[in-house]
Amino acid sequence: MNKMVWGALIVAVWAAPAAADIDNTVLEGDVRLGAGNLIQMGRLGRNNMAGQDFAGSEAFPGTNNPTVQYHYTTFAAAFAPNALQDIYYSIVFDDDAADLFASAYNGSYDPTSKATNWLGDAGRSGNYIFYPGLPGDALFFGVKVAKGGSLTLVVNDTVAGLGTSSSAHYLIQAFSDSEYGTDFLTASVPEPASWAMMVAGFGAVGGAVRYRRRRARLAFA
Repeated sequence: MNKMVWGALIVAVWAAPAAADIDNTVLEGDVRLGAGNLIQMGRLGRNNMAGQDFAGSEAFPGTNNPTVQYHYTTFAAAFAPNALQDIYYSIVFDDDAADLFASAYNGSYDPTSKATNWLGDAGRSGNYIFYPGLPGDALFFGVKVAKGGSLTLVVNDTVAGLGTSSSAHYLIQAFSDSEYGTDFLTASVPEPASWAMMVAGFGAVGGAVRYRRRRARLAFA
């Protein structure tokens, strides 16, 4: 009887989250904005503080030109381990025309309340080709999304009402800590035979409890 109980407990432990090797590239692609994209009023300000680290030390930069229309689009960066642990996202953004801007949000993005859920942004548009000594290097920044959250990448144009003729390349990678670790948790799912053993074990627990209660009643009868 006790062996079955211990078996059930062992199976329950197997079902707990476990570390696993997972591809940490979450999203990668190109983006171009124009007439077919969504419209928002105003855009995020650019504070020229590129390279925000995972600590999220930057303050929300505010909204520029709140009465002017800009195009934007969003990308949901779904990464399953984020449901089980904090995730540190590295975002690389490369736009050689300097007319796009990238920012990161926790979960949803509301263009009428740009400060809500804001995590961080690239600080600048374009890439480092516009800055002495760093020709052609893509912009990058990092954000931390707490356990249970999710990352949304927002890209907007910076030229009012024009849209863009160039495209930008983006790459989002996930890490388990600020040191670029890749120890991700996954929810283990027992095999059918293990489920059967667990059910039998819990049944044995119930049987043992009922048996002991019956003996107790007979002893006091």
